[in-house]
Amino acid sequence: MVEFGSSVVINCSTNCPHPTSGDLETSLEKEAVGNGSRWRAFRLLNVSHWDPVPLCYFECPDAGDMEPQRANFTVYRPPKLVLLDPVPVIVVGENYTLTCRVSSVAPIRKLSVAFLQGRETVHLRTFENRTELEASDVVVNHTVTARRAVYGEVIRCDAVLDLRPDGPVVGKASSFNQMLTVMDYTAISVAIASIATLALILVGTGIYSYCPRKQ
Repeated sequence: MVEFGSSVVINCSTNCPHPTSGDLETSLEKEAVGNGSRWRAFRLLNVSHWDPVPLCYFECPDAGDMEPQRANFTVYRPPKLVLLDPVPVIVVGENYTLTCRVSSVAPIRKLSVAFLQGRETVHLRTFENRTELEASDVVVNHTVTARRAVYGEVIRCDAVLDLRPDGPVVGKASSFNQMLTVMDYTAISVAIASIATLALILVGTGIYSYCPRKQ
């Protein structure tokens, strides 16, 4: 595992008993950092390709031509910027789509994006079927139905790049928290109707009366 733009050491080895030479074939800048009778070590500098194909090869007089062997490793870029689109005032009973944006992350197949409401994960999206190696932006949507019970709760989205079992969890980033504001027009209408009814009762009983000012 190597982060895009950083360096990595590649150790090439052979089972040839007496190799006459060995090297690493690559388009990346490299430097030799060690060697032994049947191994060579090289540092790749500034890994700036998403799918580098470094090849280890040795010349072996005892075995003739030996097939070069590819040195496999994954190039990654952890999520650094996660944005949750502004959440509008939502109305009870209506559906709303929340949108989370993760910028320039790779490999996407190792990414997971979660929407959290308070401490509860309400939606989790993974990308196991994505095969591209290059870093790209990711957009995840989650549709919710507004309820009065969620008024004042905090919502955010988290992005995690989990390279296990080949590597560690190398990046976790979160959006800023946003507070849910819920409007219940039914309750407001009931309250207005109750106030109007109470006013009529007060007027009818004489407890409240309206007297216009004399000019």
